[in-house]
Formats: sequence, C-alpha cells, structure tokens
Amino acid sequence: MMIFDHAVSPAGITNLSVPLMLSSIHPDEFKQRYDKLSYNVINLANQSGYNSFWLSTQASSRGITAIASLSKNKKWINGYDEVIIPELKKVIHGSENKFVVLHIMGSHPNPCNRLPSTWNSEGLNCYDSSVKYTDYVLGSIFNMLKNTNSVVIYVADHGLKVQGSKLLHIDSKESTQVPFFIWFGDKVPSVYKITGREALQTQTTYIYPLIMKYMGLEAPSTYKNQENKYLNLEMESINYSKLPE
Repeated sequence: MMIFDHAVSPAGITNLSVPLMLSSIHPDEFKQRYDKLSYNVINLANQSGYNSFWLSTQASSRGITAIASLSKNKKWINGYDEVIIPELKKVIHGSENKFVVLHIMGSHPNPCNRLPSTWNSEGLNCYDSSVKYTDYVLGSIFNMLKNTNSVVIYVADHGLKVQGSKLLHIDSKESTQVPFFIWFGDKVPSVYKITGREALQTQTTYIYPLIMKYMGLEAPSTYKNQENKYLNLEMESINYSKLPE
C-alpha cells in the first residue's frame, strides 16, 4: 500500500468535494465554469479504451451525477455498503481494461443509520462502528482483487467536526482530515507499485493525476492539489491555511 498520512479534502461537503477530486475543475472556477466538470476521470477512462463503471450506494446529486452519468455502465444500489461487493464481483470478470468507481456511504451522518443490525451501537460509538464496517467492506474487496492486476485508490470525500455529541458539516481543518491510500493487487507490475507512507500534507485532488498515471497517461507536471485551495460552504475559494481548526 501507499498511505498518505496527512490527507486533506478540498471541501467540507460531498457535493463540492467529489467533483473537485474527480475532475480538473479548480475551486476558483466552481461558480462560473461548471462546464469544466467534463474534464473528469470517467471521460478519461472512456477516451483511453477502458470500460467504465459507476456503482453507488449514495443518492444522486447534481455535480456527482453529472460525472457518473458519463459511465458506460452505472448502477445505484439500495442497501448498506456491503451490497456493492457482489456488484463488483460481476464487473471484474472479463479481460478488458476496466475503470470502476465505488461510491459508498461510509460514516456519513447519521452513522447509526449506516450499519446493519448486527453492527448496531449508539451515539458516537456508531461512528467508530461505521469505520470498522467500512474496513470490513474494503477487506472483502481486497480479498476479491488480491490475485489480480488491480489498483484500488480509497479516499473519503470529507471529514466531520466533532462538537460534543454532534458530527457537523462545517468549514474547519478537522472537517478535512481524511483517509487516503492506494492498494495494489499481486499482479500489478512493479513499476506501478510504489508503496510506503507520505508524511507531507496532501490534498485529495491529487487523485486525478494519480488515475492518469495508472491509466498509462502523462499526468500534468503541476496540478491544483499543490495550491491547496479550499472551497468553503459559501462557494468561496480560500487558502487552506485560513481555515479554522
């Protein structure tokens, strides 16, 4: 694996963060140049000869659905996140190159509603249980792909601010601290298998040039993640350093 120890999201809510991660649109452009969402990872895959898939346990939403709709194959699935596992199992058969987006609920509030009855707990304990449940879902995916030429990039779209017993969507550095890692199947060529830990702060918009690299495309020499601009809830682009803790 490659683990980014200090990953931060470009926004504090899903509808802003996911489009910023999966397309080349810049936070400065989000209000006026929404057309730039067309420069996204699904179109990259389609134009590079991949069979593209979007599998989701989340409801549709404006910017995200605009990207998802470009997939050659798309499916929204009802149920807890583990329902995505058998859908992925159907996808991986066949020899063609495949690009798959799995958009799951994870620990999104209310975390108590994200768990099957066998995982039930109460209050903030639901959040801890939801993280363990996501680990279980990811572990099942890794087991399925272990003996394949597969790269899995996992990232959360945003974090949450803890205030007492509440989990809040607000603009804060705490709300941006997210897991971000790359996992490699056993048959991935060694030239692509860069493992270890990255200690420097990394904005998760880095996913876009990363995906280009794994598709065999030439990634840009500079990219928006290096600027570390943050799109706040008022749709204003600010320097990440100005966010309150």
